Amino acid sequence: MRPTVVATMLSLAPSRALVTPAPPRQLGPLQGETACALGLDFGTSGVRCAVVDGEGNLLHSPTPFAWGERRERRQEAADWAEALWSQLDALPAELRARIARIAVSGTSSSMLLVDADAGFAASDGRGPPRMYDFSVSRQAGASGEAALDLLRAHAPEAHTVRSPTSALAKLLAYACDGEASPDAADGPSAALRPAERLAHQADYVASLLTGGAPVSDWHNALKLGYDVRHRGSMGEI
Repeated sequence: MRPTVVATMLSLAPSRALVTPAPPRQLGPLQGETACALGLDFGTSGVRCAVVDGEGNLLHSPTPFAWGERRERRQEAADWAEALWSQLDALPAELRARIARIAVSGTSSSMLLVDADAGFAASDGRGPPRMYDFSVSRQAGASGEAALDLLRAHAPEAHTVRSPTSALAKLLAYACDGEASPDAADGPSAALRPAERLAHQADYVASLLTGGAPVSDWHNALKLGYDVRHRGSMGEI
């Protein structure tokens, strides 16, 4: 495992795609001969994990957790937790005790709302998480069209956030719900509440491990309009 990890991010400008490397993160080598790292991959068909040592040698990879046909495209936050604990339980106890680092990846643009105060999924009236293939133009009704109108007006041409499946489009569709139904402030069509925050699938799963509030990274935040060149959201957004 190399001490320096360099993540390369893709940012779309109005006229062309620019590949911009993120600053390197200085990660020292794993400490101790027995230390190892765990990687968790939440994919479209299921969840798998692998444990490697400091040289990248595979030490263990249990049988993947399969979503099954029913849950492949419609999942609850509880399903993500079930898959996580299932994979961790499948690791030998001796190996779990040696894990010094954990990385989590999820399907791009899969997201849900969480309660920032309580740290759990804000599922009240929100329905299940909006998965990677959830399209606001097909599945969010008038609020989805309102979200896309906002993105067409403010996001650069051809930017990834203008896609009806982008995380920002899904978040804006929640925010536009209240405009579409102003009398339903506490119901399924309520606008975003003060304590609600967006969490990508990987953010939420990682928070289950840390016990803290979900935090994101540049890779997931790209589809929220994060500009890796300027390390912040685009001015237009």
